[in-house]
Amino acid sequence: MTTADAAPLPAPGRVPVATATARYIGVVLAAVMLAAGVFAVREAGVTLGWIAGSSWIGAAVAAADGLHSQWWMLPAGAVALAAGGWLVFSALRPRRKTAVAVDASTAVWMRPRDVARLASHAAAAVPGVEVLRAEATRRKVTLYVGLTGADSGAAAGTVAMGAVTAAVGSATEILRPPPRIAVRIGTSTSA
Repeated sequence: MTTADAAPLPAPGRVPVATATARYIGVVLAAVMLAAGVFAVREAGVTLGWIAGSSWIGAAVAAADGLHSQWWMLPAGAVALAAGGWLVFSALRPRRKTAVAVDASTAVWMRPRDVARLASHAAAAVPGVEVLRAEATRRKVTLYVGLTGADSGAAAGTVAMGAVTAAVGSATEILRPPPRIAVRIGTSTSA
């Protein structure tokens, strides 16, 4: 046994996932904080006499002085509480997976569009079948095929469906978990 045979396999890679919703929220909140910073610089400039004008913060405090609770404050507080809960939920929610695992000794992933291409290629190898369209999600492959042979009856359609399902099943058995396969038979215009 050589040292190359005894070398450990690399650690499995991370699952490809979609961008977190919190990323977009963070960009919006950063823009709000930038606007607040510009507002604070303006207020500091007015207070230090660098800019002519009156303080907006002072005017807001004077306007709020002596206010009492109003009917609309309770629903506004409930909306603010719900918005805060949604922000916490979106920050902690797990991101959705965007790829399907391939059964390999290292981390290999396929996007659903690549699974559709794999299935389309496998179905195209079946004699008398023309692939019209292939769609895939992480759990299901749907193929729309046409029969190109002279016999396009119901019996031929059933045989073709079975052959396409077997071919695609054989090609996608490397995926974990293997996807469900749905075959739809249509009519093809080519001879």
